[in-house]
Amino acid sequence: MILSLHEVCQFRSQERAPAKASNSELRRLLDQNSFHVNGKPVKSKDEIEGPIVSLVLFPKSKQKRCTLL
Repeated sequence: MILSLHEVCQFRSQERAPAKASNSELRRLLDQNSFHVNGKPVKSKDEIEGPIVSLVLFPKSKQKRCTLL
């Protein structure tokens, strides 16, 4: 799901700026609980069911936190 969103949004790399984030970098971020969907952290292998009412990127960081929905 997040990897599909990456095709549209093109997340920026945290490791090598100013470049597009690689799929492996996004998988690492997902496995580090950097994305919360509907208030719950998602992992790279998780399937997301039901309507998505909230998507938060970097929920623990005051500087990087971004709420999309």
